[in-house]
Amino acid sequence: MKYIYLLFLSLLWISCSSVKRFPMKSSFPISSGVSIGGNTEILYLSGAIPKVFDESAQKNSSKYWGTFTDQTRSTFEKIKESLEEKGYSLDNIVKMYVYIVPNDQNKIPFKKFMSVYKEYFSEPKFYPARTVVGTPALALDNLLIEIQVIAAK
Repeated sequence: MKYIYLLFLSLLWISCSSVKRFPMKSSFPISSGVSIGGNTEILYLSGAIPKVFDESAQKNSSKYWGTFTDQTRSTFEKIKESLEEKGYSLDNIVKMYVYIVPNDQNKIPFKKFMSVYKEYFSEPKFYPARTVVGTPALALDNLLIEIQVIAAK
């Protein structure tokens, strides 16, 4: 029984040693991504929000973050940069979760989202599985989109 227990612990250690965590560039207490090794490496990126659009605007105002289209494009650029830093590309994305704050008519601007999405994903063989959800709010005022992806290679 003792040997079975030791075997289990060694397998657990081996499997855990193939997990790579990528720290955030800030002190925020989450990983920017987690990669699980093996025959296929899987990378779980934390949710990405857009970069600041206008630093001269009042912090967290709508001008600070930009329009929905600005935010969507910026978020995809941020995801692209994060993937490339970790040795992946947009083509490696296998699953995408998109959280969108509805507009004043309580509708998500899906056509605007798709317009930007198609700039980054135009090859059907690289289309990720995707979920798009409307949410009443995100972590910061006037953020309109957050995207989380899982990539594999």
